[in-house]
Amino acid sequence: MSDRHRLRWVLAKDMATYAGDSRDGAVTPSASSLRDDSMSAITAEGLVKIYKTRKTEVRALDGLDLTVQEGQVLGLLGPNGAGKTTTVRILSTLLRPDAGRATVAGFDVVRQAQELRSVIGLSGQYAAVDENLTGRENLWMFGRLYQLRSAEARKRADELLEQFDLADAGDRIVKTYSGGMRRRLDLGSALIGRPRLLFLDEPTTGLDPRSRLGMWDVIRGLVREGVTLLLTTQYLEEADELADTIAVVDQGRIIARGPPTNSRRRWAANGSRSSFVTGRRSVAPHSCCRAAPTGMARWPSTRTPGD
Repeated sequence: MSDRHRLRWVLAKDMATYAGDSRDGAVTPSASSLRDDSMSAITAEGLVKIYKTRKTEVRALDGLDLTVQEGQVLGLLGPNGAGKTTTVRILSTLLRPDAGRATVAGFDVVRQAQELRSVIGLSGQYAAVDENLTGRENLWMFGRLYQLRSAEARKRADELLEQFDLADAGDRIVKTYSGGMRRRLDLGSALIGRPRLLFLDEPTTGLDPRSRLGMWDVIRGLVREGVTLLLTTQYLEEADELADTIAVVDQGRIIARGPPTNSRRRWAANGSRSSFVTGRRSVAPHSCCRAAPTGMARWPSTRTPGD
């Protein structure tokens, strides 16, 4: 089961528990009464995560600190193995940190995980949709997991299919979809519960340039609607285009942070020879991120049928 499917099933179980408590006469506090509104949308302090095997020990996170303001987009930039996905999994309650603390939307990711899951969405590196169902059936299924009534889930599915330019393909089996269509459907399923905060883990990985630019348009639309985003990527240009702030993560720590224009000026002024000097060491830009695919800027931003 994928991370995002696991999150949906855990959420469904938690919501069912709430419903049972209400039927038994117990008073369940609302999510808004439990969260701390004075905090940033995301705050992480000293996160540590260690993966152990019989012979090795991998420190995926090594004291990571992170802050995201409400309504902002943070681009988390770094190479494979830097700790980006581990960070997302901890902040979305799929992993417990070994040390440190974090709050998301005012909820502690460990102590208040049940409440937090009702206000976040997660789209992972690979589309976590059922290939044997239609696009409409996938969205309806996720709506039911969010405890929407059947009619409401169908209505929400129709809205998302229209929003992501999938209305004409809504009744087709997903195995017939292109890669770009699957990614848009996956993102739509993450929005089924209208989350206030969304985690996008390398949302354009594996997409062709046209589909990548189409996904950028979708993400910009979410930002205009006021959704807070944490976006992980390996592409400096992608982070520069979409993020309000870029944070570079390497070896489980944030090694640089700044606005996109400042990042491009520092890291790209001299091509691959330039480096960003931190308090720990100098980091060459090509060692922590990828260049955007060749020719991306020449592709038009409009989508084509079937993409």
